[in-house]
Amino acid sequence: MSDNSAKEQASVAKVVLGFGGGAILLLLLMAGISELVLVFSIDQITTENRDMYLFIKDLLNNIVNATLPLIGVWVGAVISYYFGKANFEAASKSVADALQSNNAAINRLAQKKLFDYMVKYDDKLFTLKTTMTVREAKDSITKYNKNNPDVYRLPVLDGETKIPVAYLELNDLEKYFTTAPDKTIGDVANDKDLASYSHTSFRLIALSKSMQEASVAINQPGVCILFITENGNQKEDLKGIITAKDIARSMV
Repeated sequence: MSDNSAKEQASVAKVVLGFGGGAILLLLLMAGISELVLVFSIDQITTENRDMYLFIKDLLNNIVNATLPLIGVWVGAVISYYFGKANFEAASKSVADALQSNNAAINRLAQKKLFDYMVKYDDKLFTLKTTMTVREAKDSITKYNKNNPDVYRLPVLDGETKIPVAYLELNDLEKYFTTAPDKTIGDVANDKDLASYSHTSFRLIALSKSMQEASVAINQPGVCILFITENGNQKEDLKGIITAKDIARSMV
């Protein structure tokens, strides 16, 4: 804000403050004096003019009650006018800085490829087969966890292929470990309590895509994980996975 603009706003604010404050004070003073006159004259009031007295008293009380919130509005208007432009410019600058920082992060993600940050299928990616039983899945998980961090993401592959068809989490299987150990993983994924989640919580994305495109895909409602295939098609082998944690790691 220029010095001239600041001086103009200060001048206007002083005028509004002076005239507005004077008017409100005069109103309150008149109401207060009238109230005192009525109170001290109560002994002289007769039956004939009591109704008029009560009317004037209620009117003055209403004036006072209406003036108090008016003071708050008036003060708020002065402060808003005086500081509004400066605050608006400061807020605009903050938004611009945030957008610039966000755009820089997006540009960095756009230059990075999925291959460099995904958990590769042939590396340390744990998967389940639809033909496995829950008991077999539990044994595989226990064996896998002996040499790896605890697994909780469970991509499900179709039969003995590498084609991804569903996504489960470890807690999805926990209730089946004791209640239905011979149930297949395919049936678990199609269970009415899980079907909607297990078949819609992942998205397919092509191996050639950038981390920025992966960020957009995983931020869709209900999406927990990205399954990476050669061209992002449903009938292709799984190459790896990307999670929100992998995207965050790529931004560092």
